[in-house]
Amino acid sequence: MKKLAVISGILAVSMLPLLLTGWADRQDAVQDALRRGNQEYAAEAYTEAWNGYEQGLEARPEHKALNFNAAQAAYQLGEYEKAVEFYEQAEDSRDKYLNAGNSFYRSGDAAEDMNEKLQLYNQALEMYKEGIMQYPQDLELKFNYEFVKQKLQELSEQMEQERESKGQDDQQNEGQDDGSDQQGEEQEDEQSGQQNDEQDSSGDNQQDDGQNGQDNQQDEEGEGSGENQDDEDREGQGEHSEDEDDENDSQNGQSQGLGQDESQADSQLDQEALARILEMLAGEEEESLKNNQGVVSGRDGAYGW
Repeated sequence: MKKLAVISGILAVSMLPLLLTGWADRQDAVQDALRRGNQEYAAEAYTEAWNGYEQGLEARPEHKALNFNAAQAAYQLGEYEKAVEFYEQAEDSRDKYLNAGNSFYRSGDAAEDMNEKLQLYNQALEMYKEGIMQYPQDLELKFNYEFVKQKLQELSEQMEQERESKGQDDQQNEGQDDGSDQQGEEQEDEQSGQQNDEQDSSGDNQQDDGQNGQDNQQDEEGEGSGENQDDEDREGQGEHSEDEDDENDSQNGQSQGLGQDESQADSQLDQEALARILEMLAGEEEESLKNNQGVVSGRDGAYGW
């Protein structure tokens, strides 16, 4: 046992220089990557800076400064998806949350699909919110949060309007299809009715021819006595009908006039309410955004050690 312990100790001592050498080599690789990457970043050669930082990450993938600097270089190049991945491994800082949120927002701006855009805007808000919790006094984080929140609201309203418009178009198309079907059925019924009328007319004519002689004789005998009475009855009925028609027309006119007045009043109220709502929204937008024309980025020269 003593011999085994001695041998193990000798091996550990002999391996120590190798371990220290490997660690030192990795440290040298990290420091060299940081030094070269920072020089390129300061010269705004962001692609070369990114390549330099990634060489250091091959030796130390968990290194927080290398991840932050690589994220900053990727952000400057517009590689927002990669930037977010690097920021997730970086140490907390104000610029980490600011530019990570901006990366989500700018990716959302470039997205064509509305649902994808909505999701990316929400992710940007969450990132800004995390930053505000860590740095509650930072005005630029709050500034970007308010800006993207307003953009998100506008996008949601636009999507809702498009859904309503699509629903109305679908209803119109269904109505046109139903109208075409109904018109076809009416034409078929009309043709069928005409054929039935023609058949009924031919049968009626034959019966009428047989009764005409008898009817003419009876009409001649009763014509003299019935003409005066029929004329009086028709005159009385005509006068009564005209009076009723005048009264009905008057009532219908009053009813239609009241309906039109109520419709105009409702329309006027809707317009006034709409004007008040738009004015109120305009005031909120002006107070919330002021001169805000876009998200604020982190400091251009902000990178790690």
